[in-house]
Amino acid sequence: MDDQDSEKTKTETTNELVSQKSGEMAEKAGGAAVIAGAAAAGLAAGVAVSGVAVGVAVAGLAVAATQRSDEIGDAARATGNAVVHGYEKAKEYSEEHHIGDKVKEVTQKAVHKAKEIDEQYHVVEKAKIGANTAIAKAKEIDAEYHISTKVATGVSSGVNAVTKAISPRGTSTVTPEEPSST
Repeated sequence: MDDQDSEKTKTETTNELVSQKSGEMAEKAGGAAVIAGAAAAGLAAGVAVSGVAVGVAVAGLAVAATQRSDEIGDAARATGNAVVHGYEKAKEYSEEHHIGDKVKEVTQKAVHKAKEIDEQYHVVEKAKIGANTAIAKAKEIDAEYHISTKVATGVSSGVNAVTKAISPRGTSTVTPEEPSST
């Protein structure tokens, strides 16, 4: 058996073990849906408190907690079950009351009405003209007062001051590029 076949066999064996272990973990936690429910609850809580990065971390902790055999594991699995149950009830309600169809219908009506208003009042055209006028005026003001150059110089001075304060002697500083005259 050559090295390539040996690597392939190792990879296949590893994949089989991971798949088997994943199945065991899901079974222990009450099913993949319960794990996903716990992860969703952890993600939502973490995002609500501190943002996406914390949400992802809390989701991972919630998944790990579903594997525990203590009160924490019980709570994580109960939370996962509650999320699954809530999802199923929401899905039933949506299907029973045709929520998806109603949202689609309202959205289509809103788009149609927006098109009518635009055709009558030329909102998009006026917005484009306004945006182009604002951009042209901003360029004119910048050309007259050199605002972007002054801002770049100020930022560069600030970066240089911070760099000088935290760097050992002899470290180079940043200088802004002069804008082209095109």
